[in-house]
Order: sequence, then structure tokens, then C-alpha cells
Amino acid sequence: MSLNDLANRILNAIKGDKTATKRISEALASKDPQEIKKTVSEVAGIELTAEELDMLVSELESNPTKIAAWPT
Repeated sequence: MSLNDLANRILNAIKGDKTATKRISEALASKDPQEIKKTVSEVAGIELTAEELDMLVSELESNPTKIAAWPT
């Protein structure tokens, strides 16, 4: 799964819920894999695989501007 596919999967799951979007945005900003995994699970009902989580965190570390593209 690509990063865009993963982002779309999460966005489709939260369906524009502002609170969910804010919580995920804060978790992504933390770059803490466990916080990201926990928050996505809680607010989107998606259990990230280790591979998806690694891909996401790696992208956030190598391209911090991606966080700015996350809708808030």
C-alpha cells in the first residue's frame, strides 16, 4: 500500500470528523510510532501494520512538510 492509499484509507474512515482529524494530526506531528498507531486505531478504527507504520514514520522523518498537507 502506498502512503497516499494509507492516507486516503484513514481520511475515509474519519469522514471529516474535526476532532478525529485534529487528534491524528497531533499524533503525526509527534512522530511517535506508538502514539500514531494508538490514535489511528482509536479514532479511525484502523490497525496499522508494522510495515504501514514504518512507512508513515519514515516519510514524516524524511519529509516533515507532509504534516502540513494533512487536512485540519
